[in-house]
Amino acid sequence: LLAVLVALCAAMLATDLPRLARGGFWSDGATYHAMAWSLAEDGDVRYEARDVFRSRREFAQGPQGIFLKRVYGGWRLDFGMGWPFVHHLPGDEQRIYFAKSLAYPLAAAPLVKLFGTRGLLLLNALALWAAMAVAYAELRRHSPPGPALLCALVLLGGTVAPLYLIWLTPELFNLGLIALALHLWRREKPLLAALLLGYAVYSKPSNVFLALPL
Repeated sequence: LLAVLVALCAAMLATDLPRLARGGFWSDGATYHAMAWSLAEDGDVRYEARDVFRSRREFAQGPQGIFLKRVYGGWRLDFGMGWPFVHHLPGDEQRIYFAKSLAYPLAAAPLVKLFGTRGLLLLNALALWAAMAVAYAELRRHSPPGPALLCALVLLGGTVAPLYLIWLTPELFNLGLIALALHLWRREKPLLAALLLGYAVYSKPSNVFLALPL
């Protein structure tokens, strides 16, 4: 399992995604990429001109079909403006934010800060490996180490799952979360399982059906 982890991480850190994508990306991937970079460098998910310029540093065509939402008024947390730190914004002040769940880019932001866009790929690799490790742990309850490891690798490595390693979307992240949650449930830790599944549902609402065992 350790060798698999090293191989997955090394492969993702060696991947030049902008070159593979030929300078363009779109839709969910473009949105999550921009969100992760915005969280890593700006500490927010507000859509501004610098977010576009940042994407174009790597992807020449820039983000295509990005998901955004318009907001008026509301409240802002700003420690630089003094007590009470929370300030009401005028109703006519229009702002634009990314319109996707924070779950995946928030988890990826520290890795993006350290490794750039490869940090998103690294998170995908860690999530896939976590699912493999959990599958191995479950299979080990009834099988010897060799067959358990082989079965876990085939179950996840021999399917479509590895193709998602180079997708800047939360599919593998959700897979890892759900696998860990169900593993914790099997280990009679329902509260931790529920927290992880709740995070997975926030990432993608249809994941709520995977909470049925709980």
